[in-house]
Order: sequence, then C-alpha cells, then structure tokens
Amino acid sequence: MLPKLGELPKEADWQGVDQEAEARVLKFPLELEHGQRGIRFHWEIVSPDEAVMYCVELAGSLGLQALAIADTLRRRYGLEALNLAIDWNFRESLGRPSR
Repeated sequence: MLPKLGELPKEADWQGVDQEAEARVLKFPLELEHGQRGIRFHWEIVSPDEAVMYCVELAGSLGLQALAIADTLRRRYGLEALNLAIDWNFRESLGRPSR
C-alpha cells in the first residue's frame, strides 16, 4: 500500500505558484491513486514475488517523482531543504534498481 498524502492547500493558496509547478503537485495524488490500483491489480493476477517487485519499483518511481516536485518548489521559491535527523540517502535508495 502506498502512503496517503495530507490535504493539499485550497485553490486560493496556489495564486503565487506558477502553473507548471501547481499542475505537477495537483497531479501527484492522482498518480498515487493510479499506482494503488495497479498494486491491487498485480496482487490479484501475478505471483506474490512479481507483485512485490512491482510494488517496490512503483514506490521507488513515485518517491523519485515526489522528490523532483519538492526540488522544483524549493529551487523556484527559495525554500530550505528538509534535513531529517537520520543517516539515509533517500535519492540513492530510490534510484537504485530493485533486486
């Protein structure tokens, strides 16, 4: 199962954001929903090993997409990067091919 997103800002809150960035952010929940449907479908039609592989690849792809959206917003609007107090390179892990 893919993670659920929190509530997105109301329409009026997007007035200062360029349309391309807004479209990418607003499209992402639809990508997650589509991915979740794909996961359910795979669990019904393929072997458990194949379903797990599909889930891992999809989660990695969506994670990289989310990071790209965040990078774009941070760069365009001068937002600071999120510094988590953990020693794990998300980008490296998400970009690594699954086994």
